[in-house]
Amino acid sequence: MGDRSMRERMLAGEPYIADDPDLARESRRAQSLTHRINTSDPTDHDGIRALLTELLGAFGEDSEIRPPFR
Repeated sequence: MGDRSMRERMLAGEPYIADDPDLARESRRAQSLTHRINTSDPTDHDGIRALLTELLGAFGEDSEIRPPFR
């Protein structure tokens, strides 16, 4: 399987170990960001946009996601 990380294998559609510590850490981070998005003040558009960008890597300027977000 080479030197590829479990995340790289997962993204490539290859077999990977699901309870890999790095994947677990990324999952917890995503859960935390999702919780923060869902509990944010709905009028804090800039804050919510920043959280979505952090979670997703990029977020379109005219895009909108309204809680609850899962």
